[in-house]
Amino acid sequence: MHYGKKRFYKQGKAAPRLCNVRFIKRIDRTKADQLVAEIVRRAKEINARPELAMTVEEIRAFGSYITDRTDLGDIDLAVRFERKPGKDFVAWNIERANASGRQSLNFFQQITYGETEVFRLLKGRSPYIALHYAHDLEKIGAASKVIFTHAGP
Repeated sequence: MHYGKKRFYKQGKAAPRLCNVRFIKRIDRTKADQLVAEIVRRAKEINARPELAMTVEEIRAFGSYITDRTDLGDIDLAVRFERKPGKDFVAWNIERANASGRQSLNFFQQITYGETEVFRLLKGRSPYIALHYAHDLEKIGAASKVIFTHAGP
């Protein structure tokens, strides 16, 4: 489109899909299963760490991972967290945020740091893992498969 001498662009119908595309190489089912096994291992390790403010209660896989496809673009996982009892939760989060060494966290980021910290630890920097909140999965009503459930304290 042109308005005078300036050129403007209009987003097309495919633009929302393009926003969600990950420009990474596809992986085979074997590699995906290894990544899921690592996530489950990390969830158990997270739950065993008393200094963390949250536990991973459940992880559900959905999307292409629960199909019979042999190659995958990513692994969609929905996670349900729970607060650990015993401390003032807001103070605990602020304490964890301060201990992290991150300097530019706003107040909201500080009081939710426990969840952010566990999300990052769980993901393990893998570009193939797409973590979502369990309540988002429930909202869209997508089919899912439980791959991890916390055994308890």
